[in-house]
Amino acid sequence: MEEIRHLDLYRLSGASSSDFDSLQLEHVFDKCISLIEWSTRLHTQPHLLPSQTHRLDVDIQTVPYCDGRMMTLQATSGSKWKDRLQMLLDEGILDDLLWSENAHTKNESEWK
Repeated sequence: MEEIRHLDLYRLSGASSSDFDSLQLEHVFDKCISLIEWSTRLHTQPHLLPSQTHRLDVDIQTVPYCDGRMMTLQATSGSKWKDRLQMLLDEGILDDLLWSENAHTKNESEWK
């Protein structure tokens, strides 16, 4: 993959699959790394989504009453991303990013 595509779907309703025609999603999901904002617009057209084995869902939210943000990475079982995330976790690369109320943890169950 040599290309990164950023898609901001905010202005698309998702009511019809034709809303997404100009985005060339089949090419984007097959040949590019895709960074999608407002991806929930695609949920109304599940046939347009890439397979679960090729997806890494990243959700970033602000944390109420502080300056922090919380990022959730989600990959399904059997996904190549799940193995990659587990390797990063096992190698300690994510230690500074992990947080729980009790302590940093290296529990695979955190990867959904």
